[in-house]
Amino acid sequence: MDMRLPSAQKRCVILAELCVLASIGGVASACHSLTDPPLAPNSIEFAAPSVYADWWAMTEACSGISSPLSSVTWYAAPIASRLYLDGESVQGYWSAASDRIVLLDSARFDGTVVRHEMLHALLQVGGHPRSQFLGRCAGIVDCPRACVTTAEPLPPDAAGLVVSADSLDVWSEVYPAQPNVAKESGTFRITVFAHNRLNQAIVVDPTAGMPPGWIRSGFALMLTGTRGGVGTGWVLVDESTLRFVAGETKRVVFDFVVGPTLSDRSAPPDTYTAQGTFGQHVGADIGFTIAP
Repeated sequence: MDMRLPSAQKRCVILAELCVLASIGGVASACHSLTDPPLAPNSIEFAAPSVYADWWAMTEACSGISSPLSSVTWYAAPIASRLYLDGESVQGYWSAASDRIVLLDSARFDGTVVRHEMLHALLQVGGHPRSQFLGRCAGIVDCPRACVTTAEPLPPDAAGLVVSADSLDVWSEVYPAQPNVAKESGTFRITVFAHNRLNQAIVVDPTAGMPPGWIRSGFALMLTGTRGGVGTGWVLVDESTLRFVAGETKRVVFDFVVGPTLSDRSAPPDTYTAQGTFGQHVGADIGFTIAP
């Protein structure tokens, strides 16, 4: 291969070679198209907002792969549009042909969605390798049930001591420390951490000590201000969340925008208390203020 080819042309050559190899192996369906899917009507190209550089750096750090953010072209589809990938309705997708990421306009500042597509762009693959989406970058990128079902199966349970969630150290951090519309493109994030303090592998039973029928949950966050509160998280989508090697720390990032209403994705200026949990174990409260 001529390594002097422009990057876009090299990508096409690489993809073409992969298609040939896939066809020889009888798995041509694994090959992604060399052309981009048509954009939804009235989609617009947009420049990456400043917070994308931070999100890109987070995704580079967790994946162990580096590439210039400038290589990606960004498009936003109108909120009323529907985006489909392989027949599934999605909030965004990465296309290999021109290294573009297309997002619903409503998802442009949804960090876990954007970082999910950033990880595709860094890996240059359309699938969901478990080692990345549910391993190295778990909690940094979103991997809902549709993502989990396309990843490799979870390996059989390794030997691990079964413990209750209160065997973990759980805490939360907010970034930036004093959010406002002028910082991070008007976004902020609260990261909930869970640390295995033991020097051996564990498997957390999230319902230990709870009444029968208690919902099995992983990470969650309660955000409470002077005008009310909101909870987000709770649903356990993959059993790997409950497995910790000795001394391991897992985390989930909850992204918010500074907006007019309090929801699981936005919060208005106010004074807040954030409380992270893992299973039934509640971490210490943290307080912060969003300035007008």
